[in-house]
Amino acid sequence: MSELMRLDLRAAQILLNKKEISAKELALAAIAQIDKVEGSIRSFLTLTIEQALLQAEEVDRKRMRGESLPCLAGIPIALKDNLCTTGVKTT
Repeated sequence: MSELMRLDLRAAQILLNKKEISAKELALAAIAQIDKVEGSIRSFLTLTIEQALLQAEEVDRKRMRGESLPCLAGIPIALKDNLCTTGVKTT
């Protein structure tokens, strides 16, 4: 498991804000962990990897420009599919 996946939310937030890690690095670590275990645990119906990486890159650009960001910007999340998301399959 990537060391980034061992971070708790607050530690990841601090490292992102200090620009010691990027949102894209964190997203890639989460994607790698999903790839590693998804075959056996089957947690996800739909993965939006491209969208996640694009959003992470946008957060990184905004952070580098010094723009104000929400406190959870750049933190990967998984949504239960009882929440409707535009353009994403909901069962």
